[in-house]
Amino acid sequence: MSKRGSTGISHRRRPISAWVWLGLLAVATVLAVRHYRDELAHIVRVLAGASPAGTAVAVLCELAFIAVYWDLVRRLYRAAGTPVAGGALFRLLLIAGVVDRLLPTAGTSGIAVLALSGARWGITWASTLWMTALHTVLGLLATAVIVAASVFLLSIWDIALPPSVQRALTAGRWATAAALVAGIAFLWDPVRHRAVRFAIRIAGAAVRWWRRSRAAFRFLRKRKGVRELPPAETGPARPSPRGTQGRRRRWNEQEQFAAFEATWERIRRNPGLWAVAFLENLALYGFRIGTLAALMAALHITLPWSHLIAGYGLVVLLVNLSALPFSLGVFEVSMAALYHWLGMPWAQAWALTLAYRGITFWLPIPLGLLAMIRRKEHPQPSPGEEENRAARRL
Repeated sequence: MSKRGSTGISHRRRPISAWVWLGLLAVATVLAVRHYRDELAHIVRVLAGASPAGTAVAVLCELAFIAVYWDLVRRLYRAAGTPVAGGALFRLLLIAGVVDRLLPTAGTSGIAVLALSGARWGITWASTLWMTALHTVLGLLATAVIVAASVFLLSIWDIALPPSVQRALTAGRWATAAALVAGIAFLWDPVRHRAVRFAIRIAGAAVRWWRRSRAAFRFLRKRKGVRELPPAETGPARPSPRGTQGRRRRWNEQEQFAAFEATWERIRRNPGLWAVAFLENLALYGFRIGTLAALMAALHITLPWSHLIAGYGLVVLLVNLSALPFSLGVFEVSMAALYHWLGMPWAQAWALTLAYRGITFWLPIPLGLLAMIRRKEHPQPSPGEEENRAARRL
């Protein structure tokens, strides 16, 4: 009896402690807003004076960014041997973007979404990993070009760099050199084979954990009294894609390794892919700079174009050195501080940062949430379903 009572008390304390933490957070937010109310009111006035035309151009630049990113990923998947329909891939990218923004494991969670959810459209995990690897390496090269242009512009205009930015530039040079060395080493067969086999073991452990967890979740649903409909109520039985016995395929490491190497051979035989993908990565930065320039025009902020590009390049360098998902917090502080350092008033710097972050970070979230909605009344056929139907008719 005492055990039950103590257990009940502990279960009641958990939501109470959560409400206490939420209350403290609300009080701290109210105190911060009250203390900085004059500065916040100034920032709001700057945002309220934004012109609709400049804001519309910024949104168009962001939509162009999404379209180029979608074309880049589709091009890489096609080269890897798993072409995906445009609409399906666009939906997957929106969902992966939402997951990356909301979960602390930025990048890894997006790969998991593409690898698991994309399986119904024929996307293999090997092509997903190769797509992500190529996109990351070429993106790092494009980042190095943008940062180099930023440093070059700063040297031309003879603007002294603060010590913190100098240290960030030094760390960025070393990080870029290490990434290039790792990328070149990955092209060497012994290094690539060892790294791929290690990744396959990790992926196999994750798959086995998910299968055990899914069975546990199903057991918990039965314990909670969720009624499962008998086969007569659910309609005619559909053939299992796992075979006549309905068993799951075991994770064969040698088979997965062969699939990974076959995907690499397809990509390696496509000589023009790397150059086009690199140019599209540069175009992504170009559209982001266009979004920033349009927002500056909308907020009536005057800044030389050289300072605009130089500040953006330094922001890109600082946020790439951050380990936080989408550099949440680091990006805002870095961007506002760097543009203030380049001659922009604090209120305008923060207004520009919040407007830019709102369009580039928060705008894709409602689109991704809409993409998560599944219309069960019109399910899309999985790859090979039409061929299976034809074979059954024969």
